Amino acid sequence: MPRLPQTLLSTSLALGTLALGALAAGCTSSDTATCPDATGEVHLATQATTPDGLSLMLHQVGRQCPVVGDNTFHVYEVDAGDSGMADSGMAGMGDTGSASMVMITQVDATMPDMGHGSSQDPVIHSDDASAFDVYFQMAGSWQLALTLTVPDATAAQTVTFDLDVVDQ
Repeated sequence: MPRLPQTLLSTSLALGTLALGALAAGCTSSDTATCPDATGEVHLATQATTPDGLSLMLHQVGRQCPVVGDNTFHVYEVDAGDSGMADSGMAGMGDTGSASMVMITQVDATMPDMGHGSSQDPVIHSDDASAFDVYFQMAGSWQLALTLTVPDATAAQTVTFDLDVVDQ
């Protein structure tokens, strides 16, 4: 059996280690461990449903996954029958998705396994109440609890999104 050249073997082992490290960090196999920048918005493949049955999807702005440091998110309503994954010019935004119905009134970022929240208060955008900024001070499993109002709802709704935050 022929032997692989040492440089090829070393490169193959390094790439395999990088791929395993990215998977362990919560990234998919298409991500790198450093979570690359993205143009526009990326659907994070996470959806949540309010107690009144409204389905929401979470997008990351400018990155492919949440990272330690500053992050910007956008929440969209998913209309019935829309997976939220169709492409309509905005990465991951379905043709029937809508941000106009969602008004976020509070954001809580917590790390349940560690028993603490973010070291900085999340900020809801003043020009778009469906967008907000969150600072994550460490990698790991985080939860975003969003309190929001929507037309025709009986009261404010709260939804929770689970995120895996990676080192930048």
